[in-house]
Amino acid sequence: MVSSRQAPGMRPSERYEAEMVSLGEEEKNKYGEEAAALKDETQQLSPELRELHTKKLLKQIMSELDGCLILDMFKGVQS
Repeated sequence: MVSSRQAPGMRPSERYEAEMVSLGEEEKNKYGEEAAALKDETQQLSPELRELHTKKLLKQIMSELDGCLILDMFKGVQS
């Protein structure tokens, strides 16, 4: 299986699926619990605040993903 970090041309959903496949059962359960807690938390917000919260989380995820891809490219250049 090709790591999502090794295939920058992948769509975000493909990257997500590749990352989920690589996780262990305990990590998947933890991720599911965190997602459920966030869902409960955001359902208490107004629709406008929920949208802002979602946009903020997406920006954080994209920033982390970009950082990982840049780091992988840098490591590839050094090797």
